[in-house]
Amino acid sequence: MKQYYPNPKLKKICERTQYKKHPKWPKRKWVRRILFIIGPIVGVMFYLNISKQKPLIELDEDYVNTMDVITGFGMGILALIPYMVYWKVLEGSCVTDSRDRENDTLVITDEEIKYIYHPSYKSNRVLFTEFQIKFEDITKIIYNTYNNRVDIYGKQKEIYYRDFTTGEIARVADIDDANETIRLYLYFEENEEILKILQERSTAETKIIDYPAE
Repeated sequence: MKQYYPNPKLKKICERTQYKKHPKWPKRKWVRRILFIIGPIVGVMFYLNISKQKPLIELDEDYVNTMDVITGFGMGILALIPYMVYWKVLEGSCVTDSRDRENDTLVITDEEIKYIYHPSYKSNRVLFTEFQIKFEDITKIIYNTYNNRVDIYGKQKEIYYRDFTTGEIARVADIDDANETIRLYLYFEENEEILKILQERSTAETKIIDYPAE
């Protein structure tokens, strides 16, 4: 049996960049560009409009010009709000479950793989989830070099711990489905060794792809 732990630097990079590798992100690039361009256009148009208007009272010309620039700049910033909102909404829809995993550990024995982690959206720190799959039950392995992850297909066991420190289990589910998936993001210390073991101990075919996938 051997345990594998995340490389903190690799995991941080994964969590920060995975949403940009979602297929939806490059497809919506044109929307983000249009919304971003609107900001400067609105700012310039507003500046040109107010700079043509004559003040109601006599003011210093430099002061008026400065205020016109500040006002135009401010309106340009306000016009960027839709861009910023859209960016966050799109990021939320593209973000992967890599951000949902804390204190994760991969355990590989001669017979099976165990993947254990704490769901980060759970406030109770002792709640953990464990996925188990035997090498003989693996039906397919897809290694996505673009997303830097590997999907392991096959029937598996899911264990939900009420308290991982004491081993108290809340629920166990046996998933008898060849299309069920365990997804591993390759931010571990020994990624190459993990992939090698998967290929050697499983009789399933390993398919390698290099394009954005959900």
